[in-house]
Amino acid sequence: MTIFTLTLTLTLVASASLWDIRAGRIPNTLTYPAILAGPLLALLPWAGPDVTSSLAGLAVALLPALVLWTLGALGGGDVKLLAAVGGLLGYPLILEGLFHSLVAATGMGLTLILWRGEGWAFAQRLWLALMAVVVPKAPWPAWNTELRIPFAVAVALGTAWTLLLPAWRIGSGWMPG
Repeated sequence: MTIFTLTLTLTLVASASLWDIRAGRIPNTLTYPAILAGPLLALLPWAGPDVTSSLAGLAVALLPALVLWTLGALGGGDVKLLAAVGGLLGYPLILEGLFHSLVAATGMGLTLILWRGEGWAFAQRLWLALMAVVVPKAPWPAWNTELRIPFAVAVALGTAWTLLLPAWRIGSGWMPG
């Protein structure tokens, strides 16, 4: 990955985060060009992952995001943002990015739950959900659907973690991938 692609990716997730925090959505004018940017940049031998890696990264990020969107856990802008990041990072680096983004989202969600004083209620629902998985015909608990986090922030944190952490490790080079 070149400094150009690194800067483009970090600028994308930072911009999406600001939009998501301020407006609660990520505009198509940001995500659609970014989705195209990954595979198009991959055509340039100096710009980033190769075309196959870029398209695979886009697909690997898009498929689980679509599943979460159909379940109501993500918004459409989040899905498109993840696809764009997948195309820019390529495969297999997107796997690390997705993992770090989910860790960041989990931390943000748990922090929000505790901040609102809903820790005990969450623990009870989590226990009931585990019982529903283990015990046949056990009812599935109702979840708090009003609890929303700006997922683009988690994607930004996870992407930055993926791209910048290797530079801080002893003995590693400047650029990941």
